[in-house]
Amino acid sequence: MRRAVRQRAEPIIFDAVKAETPRRGLTATSGPADATLTYYLLLTVGASGHTLGQFLQAVTGWGLPSLPPSATSIEVIEQGSLVLDLSAGGRVVWRGIGEAKIQMDMPQEERAGLLREGVRNLLRRYPPKS
Repeated sequence: MRRAVRQRAEPIIFDAVKAETPRRGLTATSGPADATLTYYLLLTVGASGHTLGQFLQAVTGWGLPSLPPSATSIEVIEQGSLVLDLSAGGRVVWRGIGEAKIQMDMPQEERAGLLREGVRNLLRRYPPKS
């Protein structure tokens, strides 16, 4: 699965970085570089659930019996984070982090748009303001 995500996401990230970095005063080089830009794409799936009666006291003021716990709602949350690190001299000198909620049934073009927008928004924060 990691390889499939990389094959889909990496070209989009590279193209977005290539389009945005010149606007930030950074230029690509094929030779030795003053700085290196590295990306990390973190994808995770989490869940949030609510149980019937979880917000009620064990014995209510009206004398109702306690409710047996049973799942009443479960929400699956797919979260994606994009991290861009600019390193020089073996140290990270700038880091940008962005995240978005992703839906499984989202078309690939919308996911690509999220990545492009994420790179654009992250690199707008570069160079850092003193």
